[in-house]
Amino acid sequence: SDSFVHPSSVSEKRVAAAFSAVLNVDSDRVGLFSDFFDLGGSSLHIIRLYKALDSVVSMALLVKLRTVNAIASQLELCSSPSSALVLPAVPAVSP
Repeated sequence: SDSFVHPSSVSEKRVAAAFSAVLNVDSDRVGLFSDFFDLGGSSLHIIRLYKALDSVVSMALLVKLRTVNAIASQLELCSSPSSALVLPAVPAVSP
């Protein structure tokens, strides 16, 4: 098993705090490589985690990714401006 590493980035701390709140575990027990299910998470908890993270990462991905580190990385990808869908400007049509 990985040695305990404290979350350091904003996203890592956000995910770790969500794990702690949703699972009602001490935040000191939630490290960078902590697995959501190993900490006591279930499919019902995934729904709460999804909501706690503002529905940014899909529930299916949360189940697949499982760890603070992996979910935080995905959260950063989903939240970065470059990943947003950019639609071309449509010129106004004169009547």
